[in-house]
Amino acid sequence: MLVACAIVPTLSTDLPMSTAADAIALVGLLALARVFVSLAAMDVGTAFGTMGARREMLVGFLAEPALLMVLFSASLISQSTSLTTMVESLAHRELAIDPVLAFAGVAFTMVSLAENARVPVDNPTTHLELTMIHEALILEYSGRHRR
Repeated sequence: MLVACAIVPTLSTDLPMSTAADAIALVGLLALARVFVSLAAMDVGTAFGTMGARREMLVGFLAEPALLMVLFSASLISQSTSLTTMVESLAHRELAIDPVLAFAGVAFTMVSLAENARVPVDNPTTHLELTMIHEALILEYSGRHRR
């Protein structure tokens, strides 16, 4: 996750890792992190952790292609999948709402709701086992109870 944070141009486009800042690499790093979190939840060996891991992978299976399409719509405008080039080309355009970017913004909002386990997709304050997605992964990290 440190590498993913290091390649995203937030405050500056002149980053040390800007040559590796690619949209496909960013989505791949986020998917790899999701896989390892799910494997850690399955490693505990309880049914609740495995069920939460499967649900989390389903949400990722639906959200990651949508995130790629959002980034690809911005990369079609800038003619590059490099995050630095995308930010620079979109920052130096005239101030007008492009319909492609408006729809991409709506899709990115939906993806961020799904990724952050918020209310339309997941309810993190629930106590019901059937409605938990992300909380089921982190509740079981302490392992099995030994007697």
